[in-house]
Amino acid sequence: MIADTSFLVALFLAEDELHDKALGNLINYKQEKIIIPDRVLEETFTVLVYKKDINYALEVIDKLGKNNDIILYRIEEVDWTAIIRLVNKVKKKLSFVDYSVIYLCIKNGEKALCFDNEINKIVNRY
Repeated sequence: MIADTSFLVALFLAEDELHDKALGNLINYKQEKIIIPDRVLEETFTVLVYKKDINYALEVIDKLGKNNDIILYRIEEVDWTAIIRLVNKVKKKLSFVDYSVIYLCIKNGEKALCFDNEINKIVNRY
């Protein structure tokens, strides 16, 4: 499973309208490793800082880093090039972060843990 910001924010913000759904997804996929691209981690950190505070965001980052079921994936130059190729192929108005999630889903044959229908549609197409 490749985690997207929408999933992580919902998971870590109890007041998020999708919080219960995120918890349910986490329980349903508890046997699987969750891959979090570095760009998703950066974006999640930023959202948590603004919606909660910096200390909470740091706690979440620390928790994720210590969790053995989480793989933090660093986007390398070869990935960057492949993501740009994907952008040129798909040509949808999505963020680079979204394209990195789609790319890793396709590359690894994984599903996206996200609440963005556009990402899920594109992943399912490939």
